Amino acid sequence: MAWGTVKSEEGGSVKKQLSDLFIPSTQIKLNKGLKCAIYGRAKVGKTHFCLTAPTPIYFLDTEGSAKINVKQFPQSIQEQCFIFSALDYATKDVKRGKIDVVESLDKLYEAVDLITDETIKNDEFSGTVCIDSGTDVWDWLGTWLEERADVKTLKSGQMMRTEWGKANAKYAQFMQQLLKSNMNVIATFRAVSAIDNQGCNLGYDNPKWQKNTDYWFDLIGEIKVGAKRELICHGDRFNLGDGYKIVNPTWQSLVDVLREKVKLDIF
Repeated sequence: MAWGTVKSEEGGSVKKQLSDLFIPSTQIKLNKGLKCAIYGRAKVGKTHFCLTAPTPIYFLDTEGSAKINVKQFPQSIQEQCFIFSALDYATKDVKRGKIDVVESLDKLYEAVDLITDETIKNDEFSGTVCIDSGTDVWDWLGTWLEERADVKTLKSGQMMRTEWGKANAKYAQFMQQLLKSNMNVIATFRAVSAIDNQGCNLGYDNPKWQKNTDYWFDLIGEIKVGAKRELICHGDRFNLGDGYKIVNPTWQSLVDVLREKVKLDIF
């Protein structure tokens, strides 16, 4: 049987079998919420941008900055911003003289599970989930992987590259749980200098994230501060175009641009 054909075991209708699997696009219900990945250098306003999003805001804070930044907002916003401080669950490994973030990672996943469960039970559960930063989530998964008792290593003691599949799978589960919800999602990432094969600086930044991250989000933006603070689009599902800029960006200014260009009731 050729690939792409449907075989009926009991003489049933092939058309009926196809209709059980394929849904007309006019009948597909879109999830509410805009899913954004925002990256940039330190102190350019990534956290501030997150706090301009629709309330209630469920803030997954790995950097400890949200509790400071939110104080710059009106009391009405502060009352609707609920912060999960991941570092509060980190423990000190006295023997190795470092902070153990694996427990923070476990609690972070627990928080995401609770949010996801609520979105499944309640269609009206809405607002924004902020992950600040997604870079930390990916870095912490590297630590989690290295500390697993069942990790496979080479004779040299170095971890086998294939073991990264475990971290990739856990990261994908974390992100995709949130992306399937009816909530807005903003994940921030740190920026690093792009370099060529010889180690020369190429003059622009790339986000520090897991390699598949950009496939999952509706919009990828970079916040830069020069003469003005700008959000620069580097890929989206709405045809804004690479390089589209929003000056002094807030969530509302981004959504205003998208509503003008895209006639979708998801924002």
